[in-house]
Amino acid sequence: MSSLYYVWTVGGVTTLLNIAGLDVLNFYFLCLTMCFALLFCEDTLPFMASLIYTPFTVSARRAPYTIASSEYYSDPVVLGQLIFLCVLLAAVFFIRFFTRREWKKVFRKRLLTYGFFAVGAALALNGLFSGIYAVISPLWGIMLWICMVGLYYYLSATLIWKKRETLQYAANVFFMLGVDIALQMAALYLANPSFIDGSLKDYIRLGWGVSNTIGNILLMTLPFGLYLTHTSKRPAAYFLLSTGILVATVFTYSRAALIFAVPVFIASLIFSCVSGRNRLTVVTVTSVIAAAFIIYAVSRTDSLKKIFDFYIQNGLDDRGRLELWLEGLREYLKAPVFGYGFAYRFGDPLSAIYFLHNTLLQYLCACGVVGLVCYLYHRAETVWLFLKRMTAARLYMGMSVAGVLGYGLLGGSMTNPVILLFMGAIYALAEKDYLETHTVRALY
Repeated sequence: MSSLYYVWTVGGVTTLLNIAGLDVLNFYFLCLTMCFALLFCEDTLPFMASLIYTPFTVSARRAPYTIASSEYYSDPVVLGQLIFLCVLLAAVFFIRFFTRREWKKVFRKRLLTYGFFAVGAALALNGLFSGIYAVISPLWGIMLWICMVGLYYYLSATLIWKKRETLQYAANVFFMLGVDIALQMAALYLANPSFIDGSLKDYIRLGWGVSNTIGNILLMTLPFGLYLTHTSKRPAAYFLLSTGILVATVFTYSRAALIFAVPVFIASLIFSCVSGRNRLTVVTVTSVIAAAFIIYAVSRTDSLKKIFDFYIQNGLDDRGRLELWLEGLREYLKAPVFGYGFAYRFGDPLSAIYFLHNTLLQYLCACGVVGLVCYLYHRAETVWLFLKRMTAARLYMGMSVAGVLGYGLLGGSMTNPVILLFMGAIYALAEKDYLETHTVRALY
């Protein structure tokens, strides 16, 4: 379980079971491998290697809101098994947590502690004194905070740090997630060829998310494949598969994801060509890919135009975002200190959470000026973590985080619990790398 073969096997099995629509079997597989890792592995990375796939296990064949529209998850037998697996995993986790006394290691001050607790206070107080205070607002805020700090604190306390081996293992975990999702997208398009021109963007859904969410996750995983291209012994394979992740991002028709995925890809490519040990391989594979694309573009111009019609027609159209932002700012003026809360729009309290599709405005409007200041303080801590005595590993991890944050200016990445959970894992890895930079050479 500590080898890369395990990481690749988990990714492959999970992908096949997802495409086949064997969701319950997939959940059993992931749950049992996580339980085994928690009980018998000293390190917690094998646990994360299975955990990371769990939110993306629901298949397009079985979800009730996809084009297949299944009642699979309303079946009491299916729900009963999922509840059983959740209880089993929770029990095993707490057995490890207390028998190994990991709780003593978790609850310690870390590099990002002050920023995280400042954001936690802001999220807990969102909507206070706004006049339409809804209990669901602080509950949602606390849940977001738990997701932000959960994997960060746990992995910071329990990872067995072996520098190169740990970074290679963790990068493969995130990279294989990107490959898994790219293959899920390929299966979706094979089943629905009419999606190819983007005119049915609203129907581009996997079982666990819509097109924009898919693009966001692919954007987060892309730099890890490029890091492995830069450092591993298999640069050609990693680079080809990373290019496949970028292509899958194109076919999500998520403009916000693509706006940041392309610069991240190009910046990583330049860095690998300038300073990586695999420069020759990267240049050769890049030339082959570029030549293949040019040949395809010349011979199949109409087909290529059809693919990019959505981007050409929509251009910089805000698709309602500007109106949404202005409305949020108008409402913010009524409750400037702690904001109007997450469950609020157009002057009416709601029973569900509402998103502004912009991280800064979300914190300002939902949590007030207090929330925005706390968030910016937390963000300053994370920027310092990635930039101070930067290494190649933290450069690529920083590009992953920067891409997601950039997407958050146009989408809802910082209000997505899964994104927050995995960003916490990236922070934990970056922190471990930073603490070791006094013994290794940094980029500057």
